[in-house]
Amino acid sequence: MTDWTPGIDISRYQGSVPQAKWDEFYRLGQRVACIGSAHPRANEFAEENFARAEQAGFELAPYIVVYPSVPSAQTVATAKLFGE
Repeated sequence: MTDWTPGIDISRYQGSVPQAKWDEFYRLGQRVACIGSAHPRANEFAEENFARAEQAGFELAPYIVVYPSVPSAQTVATAKLFGE
């Protein structure tokens, strides 16, 4: 059996998540922040959400969403990846 680590998924649809909410999520036991960086256009809130999640103590897991109607390379090129 694999151990699971609780986490939260934040995409561009949640917008800019305030630091107090990140701190609360962590206090409630969430440990991984899965943050969408492109859907397929760039998530304009990704960079600040990455920074706030990291400040709260989260492990970061960026992801992108690829649509069949948009070339994958185009989506990857627009993604904001943590650490860039």
